[in-house]
Amino acid sequence: PKRTPTEQLLSQIDGHLYLSGMFPVRETPETLRALGIKHILTLRREPVPKFRQLSEITYKFIAVDDTRNQDMLGNDLLENCLRFLHNTIEVRKESTLVHCEMGMSRSAMVVIAFLMRKYRMTVNDALAMVRACRDIVQPNVSFMTQLNIFAEMNYSANFFALSRCETYHEWCLQTKNVCLRSDTFEHTVAKVEEGLYVGSRADATMRRSYLRHVGITHLLTVSSEHIEIDEAFDGLHHKFVYLHEHRREDILGGGILDHCTRFISAAIEVGGKVLVHCDGSFNRCLPIAAAYLIRHQNWDMVKVKNLLREHYTFGSESPDSKEGLILQLSFLVKLKGRTDDESLRSFLPYLCWLAQSGNTVRFKSLMGGVEPNVRYNCLICGCLLFRDNHIIRHYRSMDGKMCGMRYQINAPDWIVRENDIAFCPECGVDVGNFCPLGYECRMIGCGRVVPNCLNVHEVCVAISSISS
Repeated sequence: PKRTPTEQLLSQIDGHLYLSGMFPVRETPETLRALGIKHILTLRREPVPKFRQLSEITYKFIAVDDTRNQDMLGNDLLENCLRFLHNTIEVRKESTLVHCEMGMSRSAMVVIAFLMRKYRMTVNDALAMVRACRDIVQPNVSFMTQLNIFAEMNYSANFFALSRCETYHEWCLQTKNVCLRSDTFEHTVAKVEEGLYVGSRADATMRRSYLRHVGITHLLTVSSEHIEIDEAFDGLHHKFVYLHEHRREDILGGGILDHCTRFISAAIEVGGKVLVHCDGSFNRCLPIAAAYLIRHQNWDMVKVKNLLREHYTFGSESPDSKEGLILQLSFLVKLKGRTDDESLRSFLPYLCWLAQSGNTVRFKSLMGGVEPNVRYNCLICGCLLFRDNHIIRHYRSMDGKMCGMRYQINAPDWIVRENDIAFCPECGVDVGNFCPLGYECRMIGCGRVVPNCLNVHEVCVAISSISS
């Protein structure tokens, strides 16, 4: 009979420890059930799709590339994997599968490290043990180097071991990775005030050993996606606040700011330390931290701007996404930290911003159903193109909330149309295109198809203030 390729097999390495590629996870769920697999650790670019996951199995995903500059030792990445395997295999005595794409390099590296620590083995002995069960195993050269560094550090990959290991520092220089020296925390997590820090998703999920050392007790996630907080960070108080990264996001209304600043204040009052983080940069977490300082330490915009100027250099800058949040911070200063409906309703700059940014749902709820009167003019000649009431409102496909996009409209009579191209009636510039079959909204988190609309090019439009 034809032999099944090894990359399609699921290999038992040691007791409850199994190793494979993606194929058994994706194509042969009956094998997983037959072997009694209870936990799966995925080490690849993408997690196992939800529709492929079995309800009786716990899935843990860690994003890993099979490249020469993939650092498995830094950021607590390897330690995170080994903690998971120790908990499921050694403590719970439950069968656990580690897999990547082919079961050759990424997953094999973690399995080898686990065996090295468990049995105090050398790299070569652990590699031979794994190859005896799965002959295609071949961690890439960089992973082999890191395994030797792991052995040199007495099978430890925490922050303090790495910060003292010159071999690791040399490898980082060769691969252009950031060295985890004693000052690394200052380059990834920024201290804003005593007890208040801002950082990234990686700081919250990977750099656990240093967060413990610094004394972080509370974690505030401001993001559009939940993060996984595992059992390894005992005693951590975590709060998640849903917040998108775009300039239309309203943090003053709807209780977002209240939830965030209450959490920070309560933590600091009891002597705790708070890490506020978003995804990649500081675009959301830093304005939230600044808002806390405006409310509780009476900061003015001079101090706020100095804070932003100092720390926005840490993350990738996105002026569009920061624009709305920084403007709202200036509103908060003028409102002296108040964000109740009565204060916001009487503050005209905030109402204008709501209308101009497309937050018409919030505007109407604040004003008791009054529709904002906003004009959208041609950027070239200033001619009126459409009004707010021409916008086709739709709900986001992701969560069913009202979408803030405002450039799919029912075309007014005065728009010039030729071959499904829309032109300004005064200067004749191309301002959009007609979509009789529908247009897929590109707002973050939406993707809804808006039927039979005119899609106006945003760069062609200037928005006027609320009409008197």
